[in-house]
Amino acid sequence: MNWLGRTHGTQFELARHFFTSMFENEMFSREQGLRLAAGVIGLAIPAGMLLLDPRVVDAPPEELRRIAVRDELSLLTFLFAITGVLALLAWHSLFPSRADYQALASLPVKPQQIFGARLLSVAFMAMVVAIALALAPSIVSPHNYGIQGDSYSVLFADMFARALSTSLGCLFFFFTVVAIQGLVINLVPGAWRMRLTPYVQASLLIFFLMAGLCSFIVQAWQQNILQQLAGLGTWAPPVWFASLHNLIMGNRQPVVARMAIRGLVAVGLAFFVAGATYLLALRRYQELLIENQDNIVHTRSWKRNLLDLIFRDPREQAVIGFIWKVFARSRMHRLVLLAHFAAGLAIVVGTILLASTTNMWPGWRHILHLAIFSLPMDISFVMLTGVRFSFLLPVELRANWIFQLTESQGRKQWLSAVEHFLVWFVIFPVHFLAFLVAVFVLGWHIAACMVILQVLVSGCGFELLFNGWQRLPFACSYLPGKSQLASVIAWWVFVLGFLVPMLAKIISLISQMTVGYMVGLGILLALFQRLHNVRRDGWGEIGLVYEDRDDVAPDLGIGDAAYAITRYRESARVQRSHDLFEQSMRNEYFPEP
Repeated sequence: MNWLGRTHGTQFELARHFFTSMFENEMFSREQGLRLAAGVIGLAIPAGMLLLDPRVVDAPPEELRRIAVRDELSLLTFLFAITGVLALLAWHSLFPSRADYQALASLPVKPQQIFGARLLSVAFMAMVVAIALALAPSIVSPHNYGIQGDSYSVLFADMFARALSTSLGCLFFFFTVVAIQGLVINLVPGAWRMRLTPYVQASLLIFFLMAGLCSFIVQAWQQNILQQLAGLGTWAPPVWFASLHNLIMGNRQPVVARMAIRGLVAVGLAFFVAGATYLLALRRYQELLIENQDNIVHTRSWKRNLLDLIFRDPREQAVIGFIWKVFARSRMHRLVLLAHFAAGLAIVVGTILLASTTNMWPGWRHILHLAIFSLPMDISFVMLTGVRFSFLLPVELRANWIFQLTESQGRKQWLSAVEHFLVWFVIFPVHFLAFLVAVFVLGWHIAACMVILQVLVSGCGFELLFNGWQRLPFACSYLPGKSQLASVIAWWVFVLGFLVPMLAKIISLISQMTVGYMVGLGILLALFQRLHNVRRDGWGEIGLVYEDRDDVAPDLGIGDAAYAITRYRESARVQRSHDLFEQSMRNEYFPEP
């Protein structure tokens, strides 16, 4: 047996257990969480290569230095954003929880050992993430061959300096997330902490995703911006650690030294705050165990509410009430919605910032008009995608037997409730608020024309996303990790960064033309009606799906439709064989004269 296969004491085994389950949470198992983290790190390699500026052929030395500075700052910004996203993925494993104490309650383990092992596992994971992200950019550093010369000693020194500065920056951001969670745990009361935590995670996700998108903007910086880095980079961590790299390589300018020292102080401060919050949490761990209740959410009764006025069928009211209460009580499902909203907002804002760096920047007034035409469709797509993904996550999977027993009594009404929930509580509020804003900016006539077209576009998106949907929300098992992370991100960037702005531009043009508007309205109505008929073909007649299967890769409902068709064919085959059996028995015992 090798060394890792042996037992090495309580502290080591606890740290190994916590380290291997770092990305395990309510949505992902241990293997699936590690696969997702590996996908995020693997995505950083091809995406980071896009940041390397190829314009180095026959460039003068001064231009090479400016290109190298832009490349280093953009690459550091991108890697730090990836580090922050990985830290957010491990958010539930950064501090000991009540589940850890319940799992280890029967073992002779002290609270000090649990906290110490958890801190060791977090520190080791941060080091692994930092080294994994800093290794490849340090070996293939942008343009260092043309800047540092041909000396191998200088080249290896530059690799070491770049790896050290990048690793320290990644550690700074990882432990900053740990420190923020520690402050929330120790300073916010338990009843409010469970409500505040998803919003803190969503805010951090917006920040890191926008930072990752803004890393592409850094490459468009001109010489005047690079000359102002001493002032602009006072509170910019990429500038700190880029200065640390230059300081190690022999640059002794006062500005570079001051920024490098600021980066080292920031790393030490992040370590200190994270350790202090761990010690404070250890001193009051019994109080935290009592406060750490996941379901401390007070909800009001549903007597004579809005649902009774909109939906008359009691079966639809029951399903919509069930959906609403899950979102109100489940921290995980609220976090999924906030994460989708944060990702969509970051992509939209990042697209606008990228457009601001081009030479064809039309001005903020034109961007405001474009936002009025595009943001409602962006938000509709993001929220429909988030709600659809939330519906896939079960609440109490073993309790879905009650739905399976009563499915035949209200299958069609249940699916109608899902459809009505998305229309009334997702699509309608977004476009109603957009209409109110557009009336003040564009006038009521253009605003009305705009909203009608936007609602049809959002309706087409709903029909595509829920094509073949044959599930009751929160009542089906879920197998994560079947979609590639790169394809999901590429799809989002395509829709939010290209398709929706193009449709917004078309809507803004035809909303001011009578003939063009009628043509566009007719095309969208025909497309929506076609997609609606396809989605509702055989709707409510096939049994619902309660078990997610791993042998079929999911997509925009095509997998669900294929599974439904397969079940329909199997049931038809069984019915046909049963009819043939009855016919043969009838002919044998009751032959016709």
